[in-house]
Amino acid sequence: ITPKFVDPFYLNVRLNTTIYYDPHTTSKTANELSAIATNAINDYNTANLRQFDSVLRYSKLVAAIDNSDSAITSNITTLVVDRALSVKFNVNTNYKFHIDNPIYAAGVPEDAVTSNGFYVFGDSTNVQYLKDDGYGTIVRYYLDPVSLNPIVTNTNQGTVTYSNGTIRLTNFHITRLASNYLTLTFKLQSNDVVSIRNQLVLIPPENITVNMILDKVAAGDAAGNTNYIFTSSRN
Repeated sequence: ITPKFVDPFYLNVRLNTTIYYDPHTTSKTANELSAIATNAINDYNTANLRQFDSVLRYSKLVAAIDNSDSAITSNITTLVVDRALSVKFNVNTNYKFHIDNPIYAAGVPEDAVTSNGFYVFGDSTNVQYLKDDGYGTIVRYYLDPVSLNPIVTNTNQGTVTYSNGTIRLTNFHITRLASNYLTLTFKLQSNDVVSIRNQLVLIPPENITVNMILDKVAAGDAAGNTNYIFTSSRN
């Protein structure tokens, strides 16, 4: 039996973490704490991901951030997943691919699937984008140059099966890209991200955003609870 080697594809996690810290328990600056937390994320990526059977375990990741320095009191971390697509230019093509992780579905438009920009046959002026409608259909649109409101140009560019992360694009006729790659971005149903088959889950260093907030409650501010700065835990 001759083994068949399959090229991997990558699910690149984009991480946004807001870290609360107590300045009274450390001599480190906010920037220094940010760097320490970033190193902890990179260490987690190296030790736990980048393999075909790996799982990004969200609870372990946020614990690694919390435990990276004693001055860190908590963190609110959100993530989305990017997948770059290999596309053909100047030909009308259908595509089907899987990310094998359930995609967030609320039954209302939530932009659970979005893309960066590209140009299509018949319109060399407007940069086009993709997004889902919340009900399983992929639509194509561009942004009005004045109002920046979306102008839908195709109400049925494809479908998304939220339960298993399957995307189908139909009659997709790209002429060129607005950047180096055509990338789809996904909000997942779970914060755990699983490598299945020939996919690899990674947290690229350039995909890490760290925001630092002084924890007024931990710092002993008399009005700390009233002045607490809330961070959304939703994308």
